[in-house]
Amino acid sequence: MMASTRTKDIVMRSSGLPAKGQEWGIATECVPEPNWKRRPTSWWDELRTFSPLAQRTARNFLNDTE
Repeated sequence: MMASTRTKDIVMRSSGLPAKGQEWGIATECVPEPNWKRRPTSWWDELRTFSPLAQRTARNFLNDTE
């Protein structure tokens, strides 16, 4: 199963991400349990610095090339 297919399945069914997520190519980082609540905030802070138009364009390009 392709990584994008697995990702969509997990998201659409609100399933938890198995530990193999990084092996499957659908997770870029495994965060230790004590830090997992703070990590999304730091990702969000980083993403907010990028242009929304550039992000949308990149996302559309990547989706179109699957």
